[in-house]
Amino acid sequence: MAAKKAKTKAKSKAVNPLRRDVEKNVLDNGIRVITERVEGAAGVSLSVWVNAGSRYEELTESGMTYLIQQMAFHGTEKHSAAEIAKAIDAVGGKVETETGRDYAAYFAQVEADKLSAAFDLLAELTLKPKLTSTALSAESKIVLEELRAAEKEADFVLDRMFYRSFWKGHGLCRPPKGRLLTSKGQTKLENFKPKSIQRFHQRSHHPKAISIVAAGDLEHEEFLKLAEERFGALEEPKKRVSTTTPANFKFMALRNRPQFTQIRFRIGVPACSASDPDRHAAGLLNAILGAEAGSRLANLVREEELPVTEAGAELAMFADAGCLSVHARASRKSVQAAVEKVVQELRRLVTTLVPDEELERAKATRKASMMGVVDSLRTRVEDLARTERYFGKLLSLEDEIAAMEAVKATQLRALAANWIAPHYLSLGLLGNLKGVNINPNMLQW
Repeated sequence: MAAKKAKTKAKSKAVNPLRRDVEKNVLDNGIRVITERVEGAAGVSLSVWVNAGSRYEELTESGMTYLIQQMAFHGTEKHSAAEIAKAIDAVGGKVETETGRDYAAYFAQVEADKLSAAFDLLAELTLKPKLTSTALSAESKIVLEELRAAEKEADFVLDRMFYRSFWKGHGLCRPPKGRLLTSKGQTKLENFKPKSIQRFHQRSHHPKAISIVAAGDLEHEEFLKLAEERFGALEEPKKRVSTTTPANFKFMALRNRPQFTQIRFRIGVPACSASDPDRHAAGLLNAILGAEAGSRLANLVREEELPVTEAGAELAMFADAGCLSVHARASRKSVQAAVEKVVQELRRLVTTLVPDEELERAKATRKASMMGVVDSLRTRVEDLARTERYFGKLLSLEDEIAAMEAVKATQLRALAANWIAPHYLSLGLLGNLKGVNINPNMLQW
């Protein structure tokens, strides 16, 4: 068995749940194989991750990654849809896929003695989907219905509208399932052809884009052998999908949708990438602002100082870009005051140091969240795949928590001063805007 050695192993100790027994090898074709041994675990969580998703799709390919994953269950080169369904039942029925803006994942949760069969199934779904016109016709109808249903959800519409302007023209601005736009009476999804999807699959599901990750009571060398047998022959295509670093755009986007009686809005600024040294400070800013139950926005809503029915914050970070934003829902009468109050709270992060007690509370919630990656086999493989995608290696959980704990209030204010400024603030507003007066001066100070 040929495999480039690239081991990184941290032996686990029962007394310290943060220390993880992880090993990594790289196959000759470039596929990364990562395992975490969890002694006494009930079964194995197996996954295949592909650097794919909307950021790797051209505008005319929007939604192809998601569609390919769904089409795989309609049949592979070896098995029919009925045979795949039986195979899923045979390994325990826990087989699924997930598509993000920068990844496509294939999962199986199985008992240890079914690992080989589950590996066979995931390898087929990942590498050998049949992608026929029959499968395309059946699955595209389902996806179109999903997209039409999503258009009735105000939060989805606002998110899509906001990021479409924030990372304008880049794949990250588009949701993973694709677009519901028409061209001469037909949606772009309906214009897809089997051959174009097959070519995209070959260009996107290539060795250097693939990581195979598992966690459970398993032996790394045995798992590595399975990976070599099922994925070792995969070759690099002549042409691969590619991506670029997105540019950030300042904007104000207002969309009148009378069917949404309440008005939703999102205010956001550029933030750091997922691998940036400032990522821990960014996470704390997000927690302080509105990501936790005791956050500033949550307290303002409870005390009725912020005239909204709900409010929160979100930190979206990718390999080379990020966005820190606040989202809220308000009535037509109160939306102007709500926007102004949110801008005021954002500005307060720049002008005033976060009190020590508030910072410690934020650190406590962040620590609990970071430790949550070891709560289950599924979260373990998700964390291993994420760190591989953004860092190319496992990050010590102890070191990450220590780095977060070391963040000072002065660092938070300096970071806020760099990000939260009138020339960066962007606003997306959606709902019944009759009589609503929103203007660019509201984002100034």
